[in-house]
Amino acid sequence: MVDGTADHSLPEPEVQLEAQTEAVPEFAALESSANGAGEGNGEVGKGEKGKEEATADVPVLQDCGGESSDEEGDGGKGGKAGRDSKAAPDAPDAAVAAGSGAAVAASAAGDGGGDGGSNGELAVVPPDVVVEEPPKTIRGSYRAIITAFAVLGWTAFGGPSAHIAQFHKDFVELRGWMSDDVFAELLALCQTVPGPSSTQMSFAIGILQKGISGGLLSGILFQYPGLLIMSLAGFGAAKFLVDPGVWLTAISAGLAAVAVALVAEAAVMLGKKVCKDRVSKVLCVAAAVITFYYQTQWLFPTIILVGGLITVIIGHNKPIPAARSDIERLGVSWWGGVLLLLTWAALLVASVVVRNAVPYESAQWMHWFEGFYVTGSVTYGGGQVVLPLLENVVVHYDCPSNGEACTESPNTWVTQQQFMAGLALAQAMPGPLFNFAAYLGAIIGKFSGIAACWLGLFSPGILLIYGILPFWGRFRKWHIYKRATPGFNSTAIGLIWASVFTLGLQTYSKSPFPMASLCIAMIGYAATNFLKIPAPLAIIGGGALGAVAQATHMH
Repeated sequence: MVDGTADHSLPEPEVQLEAQTEAVPEFAALESSANGAGEGNGEVGKGEKGKEEATADVPVLQDCGGESSDEEGDGGKGGKAGRDSKAAPDAPDAAVAAGSGAAVAASAAGDGGGDGGSNGELAVVPPDVVVEEPPKTIRGSYRAIITAFAVLGWTAFGGPSAHIAQFHKDFVELRGWMSDDVFAELLALCQTVPGPSSTQMSFAIGILQKGISGGLLSGILFQYPGLLIMSLAGFGAAKFLVDPGVWLTAISAGLAAVAVALVAEAAVMLGKKVCKDRVSKVLCVAAAVITFYYQTQWLFPTIILVGGLITVIIGHNKPIPAARSDIERLGVSWWGGVLLLLTWAALLVASVVVRNAVPYESAQWMHWFEGFYVTGSVTYGGGQVVLPLLENVVVHYDCPSNGEACTESPNTWVTQQQFMAGLALAQAMPGPLFNFAAYLGAIIGKFSGIAACWLGLFSPGILLIYGILPFWGRFRKWHIYKRATPGFNSTAIGLIWASVFTLGLQTYSKSPFPMASLCIAMIGYAATNFLKIPAPLAIIGGGALGAVAQATHMH
């Protein structure tokens, strides 16, 4: 600079930066900020103060910062010093160049982290990685887990899809414990491993908040009301349930109608937030159509995996979202997960071996446990898909070799009539349908039967979700998983859409007042979606409307 006038020639960058900072003291602080970035625990050093003084009285014209060192975990906050480098509106071009130089220097310094600043190298983010800020979420306390799941345990009617809908409304929309994407990832994960999906989700939500103990707390609170009621029913109400009466049927129909409305609301909300591009929307619709038409349980994991494979192939040239740290707790360690998965497999093999080696009269509870454990280990999604397998385990028939019709065996564990009566009650109860195992166990063997059957049916899914979460925490950072995640999530939402129509048709066909059930479903959807009435109150209202429909003969 000569006589206070900037020299617009472009000398070597080092010379220009030195000349400019000598003539314009206000901008010298920017270089100081660059040199100070990265000192301490990844924090901006003394230069931050100088930078603030430099920009305090200078109007902002242009952001000359770099973006290559924006992640605090890799380089402290040096990237911030680069982004905050500003030039005055009346400053010459050389001043802008100086600001850019400070930004580059700050970016380099930030890459040094907290170990003394820059090593002289720039932090470079790969061009195919899109850096995303993780959504702000709230970590639930033990008290919040108890409050939420104590209510859900008594009001979660309607089967797995309705439970998933209530989880989304409560923990994503209202409490903000996780983002829509994480919720969809968990849903896809629970759909691809054996076990009751809504039960596994209840454990996973607690695990993500408070680790192992949080998962046990949330899972037990979600299951115990249904477990208690179905156990009592198996002890003393089995005969009554054979003919439950019109009022129980009517109330159950009203509850089921509102449950369908909750599933529809969840499908709409998740569809809007997760299916953002054309490919994901097509996958969602395709998954819904296929699973609605071919209602077989092996389709659940298959179609989710195929959806992920499709987005990996289609999106191989698309940018990859950067790894996010929005998951802090995954329960057990990686080795703990391996141990739990091995435990599940060992119990599966051992139970089958023991059942075949030990006579029924010598160890009845082992036979009960084996039948329910194997069923829980091969059932995907939960809900109604487990019913034919359970019936095959507990209802025994004698089939003559001459081709005559099979008759119920006198040695059957449960009669066909008892099975159907308990099923009707289980579908009207809150919580997982797998609690039906407690009813069957009470009939088969009282307290020992409840323990063997209930633990046998639930333990595979619980062991698997605790064992698989540490692996999920690792492979969700892999590039191939990030490319597959949109496909996983979209097809998982498609399964919810399919359940809307499946449950809707079932509710309509089994209701004592089909048209009134449709009206109750519409009222339930409007109440939760437009009037923002809490889901538990809407469900209770649905039961009351069912009773009104019966009383007014709306058949």
